[in-house]
Amino acid sequence: MRCDVIVSAYQNSPTIRQSLVSLFSQTVPPGWKINVILCDDGSSDATVPIARSSVAPDGWSYAVRSFIHDGPSAIRNHGISLSGGDVVVFLQADILLLPGALAKHLEFHASSPDVGAALGW
Repeated sequence: MRCDVIVSAYQNSPTIRQSLVSLFSQTVPPGWKINVILCDDGSSDATVPIARSSVAPDGWSYAVRSFIHDGPSAIRNHGISLSGGDVVVFLQADILLLPGALAKHLEFHASSPDVGAALGW
């Protein structure tokens, strides 16, 4: 199965590096492919260069996309339009995930494929 993690960012240069480290440090249950799409909402600070310098773990795909500033709902919609995962997780660029958070979420979906759910951190 594939999980797309859509990271919404706007003027997050103070937090983006730590947020991505917490995401990229997550363990992933067997059988899952992770695709991270960082969508920047027209930041004028160092958010995009910092995000582009970040490196995803082996086996993960990672892309940084920049858009014209249009607000949080629009940037999440841009992310959804780029997504094709079986599961989509929304993450704000100032959120630090606890170890195991992504694995728990994916294990839930693997054990309950008929349950629709939305999760955003």
